[in-house]
Formats: sequence, C-alpha cells, structure tokens
Amino acid sequence: MIDKIVTLLVLIALGFFCKKIKLISDEGSLILKSIVFNITLPALVFMSIRGASWTPEYLKIPLVVWLSVIFLGIIIYFFSRLLRFNKELTAILVLTGVMGNTTFLGYPIVKTLLGAESLPYGIVYDQSSFLFLFLLWLPFTAYIFLNSDGVSKKVNYSVLDTLIKNPPLIAIIVAIILRNIFLPAFVIDSLNIIAQSTTLLVMLFVGTMLNLDIKKEEIMFVGLILLFKQLCFPAVNYLFSIFLGVSNQITQAILVQASMPVMIVSIIYGGQIGLNASLISKIVTISTVLSPIFLVIISYFI
Repeated sequence: MIDKIVTLLVLIALGFFCKKIKLISDEGSLILKSIVFNITLPALVFMSIRGASWTPEYLKIPLVVWLSVIFLGIIIYFFSRLLRFNKELTAILVLTGVMGNTTFLGYPIVKTLLGAESLPYGIVYDQSSFLFLFLLWLPFTAYIFLNSDGVSKKVNYSVLDTLIKNPPLIAIIVAIILRNIFLPAFVIDSLNIIAQSTTLLVMLFVGTMLNLDIKKEEIMFVGLILLFKQLCFPAVNYLFSIFLGVSNQITQAILVQASMPVMIVSIIYGGQIGLNASLISKIVTISTVLSPIFLVIISYFI
C-alpha cells in the first residue's frame, strides 16, 4: 500500500516540476483538468460500472455517506459557533469539512490502492456524496451564510444545471443502459486505453496546482479543517460502516474516499454562494498536498 502511495507522490512531484520549468503552463493545467473530467474519468466510470456485479449491499454506501455528512456536519457547525467564528468561516468549515475530492482524485486512487474491482464502490460513494451536496449540503451552507451581514445574498448556482453537466454521472447512466448490450472490441479497447490514462493525468494536474501561500492567521483555521475532513470524517465513515454491517471490501473503498482532500470545485461553489474563494483555494491546496500523509494513516486500517 505504501509503495503505491509513493508512486502517486512521484507523479504529483513530476507535475509540480513540469509547472516550475514551464513545460506545463497555466492554460495547459486547465486543459489537463478538462481532459480528465470530460473524457478519461467518464471512460473509467463507464468501464467500471459496466463490468460491476451489483448486490443489495451497494445500498448501504449512500447511507454511510449521508449519515456521516449529517453527523459530522452538525458537530462542525456547533463547534464553529462555540469558537465564535463568523458566519462566513462557519459556512466554509461546514462545506469543506465533509466534502472531499472523491471524483477527480478518488477514482484513480481507489483503483490504484484497492484494485479495479473496488472502483464501483468508490463511484457509488462519490455520486451519493455529489447528490447529497447539491440537494441538501450546498443549500444548507448557503443558508448559514445568507444574511450574515444583515443583507440577503443571491446564490448563483443551479442544481439541475450542475447535475446535467456532470460527465461521470452521465457515464453511469449510459453504462447502466448499455450494460447488457454488445459493444465491438475496438470500442471497449479504446475506452480502456482512455481510462488507464486517468491516474497519470490527475496526478500531473494536482502537481501543477500546488501552492502553499498561506497567511499565519489562516493556519489554525486550515488545520482545523484538515482535522475534521481527513481524520474525523474517515473515522465517522468507518464507524457507520461497522454499524450498518458493511463488508470489509466496501469499507476499504469507503475509507479511501472519505480520506480524500477537500474537493476542488468547492472553490467554485463557495464563490457562487459568496464565500472567500481565495481562502477556500488555499484550503484545497494544502489538504491536497498533505493528503498522502493521511492516506498512509488510513492504510493501516485497510
């Protein structure tokens, strides 16, 4: 397990090096992200879902996700009120403390660490988290921040529009529809080749976005988020998995996904609500940089 994590670190370092010597520009980094999210991730999802053997135990995964988010999210909210954070910091803590990068980083890492047979569990975890985010958690975060200064703020996001523009979700639907339909060998081979490039491209992209420019007064707040997101959240997921009698193989996938760093798109969604996008960007970057350390810790429970 540790050697696989080191391999991922080497790829991240390669991306960082390429960015430093300008082999990959800012525009090139965005192109990498677009290729992964719109092409290679959907191919990976399609092939994984198409070949998965579905059992009733898959239904336990959304329960683990939703119960964990609600349980820890409520604790985070009251903890932030206890520390007398303002409503903006409270909203940022609630959003980033439980929502991880389970698509962009989660898929390739689950596949690398646990094998292709565990990827469908990681996909179900991710999409359960995604739906919960847009149907409940993002509105809840916006509610916390609304009227924080006595002035009503407009939330600029559309749940339906976001769902429609989610390529991995579309890939899941297409894979289910075509599950028992014959596809030519050249189609399957092409999708496999595309899917196999996901890990490399994701890690290169992560390397290009590394930036540790953080103010001294922000360190404690960011550290608090790391404590909740990458230690407490996996622990809560683990406890609910045991409580619900989830199998060991699925629990492993749940643990890996739960330990993912803060989701990159929280920068966008937080900004749409009106939160400090610069601070969220730093949180995402630092949690991503330090995520291998937390993965090593989690690996002892897998």
